[in-house]
Amino acid sequence: MSKIKLKLPGKKFWVSIDETTDIEGTFVANVIVGIFEADYPGKQYLVHSEQLEKTNYSTFARVFDKSIGIIGIQHKNVLLFTSDAAPYIMIKAGNTLKAFYPKMIHITCTAHGLHRVAEEVRGKFSNVDKLTSSVKKIFRKAPNRVQLFKDEAPHLQLPPEPIITRWSTWIIASNYLFERGTILHVDILYMYLLASDTTVQRR
Repeated sequence: MSKIKLKLPGKKFWVSIDETTDIEGTFVANVIVGIFEADYPGKQYLVHSEQLEKTNYSTFARVFDKSIGIIGIQHKNVLLFTSDAAPYIMIKAGNTLKAFYPKMIHITCTAHGLHRVAEEVRGKFSNVDKLTSSVKKIFRKAPNRVQLFKDEAPHLQLPPEPIITRWSTWIIASNYLFERGTILHVDILYMYLLASDTTVQRR
């Protein structure tokens, strides 16, 4: 931490807080501080991680302020606060912090916002969700089915695998099925009936 502090005097900064959950279900807040540079991307540093008993705007505001104190940044030099698009927690924390950081602007993550839109869309189209899930199951841990797909449709890429915790993968998988639907449905039905996990038999 002392080496980081040596690089900070006279600089302007942005701060990002992200919350994650460990394998035991404990909430952990991670604080990253980045340096603004005029002609090139500035350095970024993970300056603080802390377990949280609760996740609300006051705990995030406290962690933010504590992190700034740890590295000794003057409040006037914090220009930007970036956070995820949590419905109200981060927005309220940002509004609270602005009283103490007069030059700071708070923005939320656009990618996270788009992911929330995608999740809303996924919830509205249950049949599409079932289809993408079924396609994923057909190819998962089934090398013979993968090979059969490549043999029968060499011009097509394998269907993307939707992973709920990875942003945009569900939308990408759904678009793939929409764009290649007619050809793909025939191949999937063919594989589902004739392929097994160990061998593929053809008549």
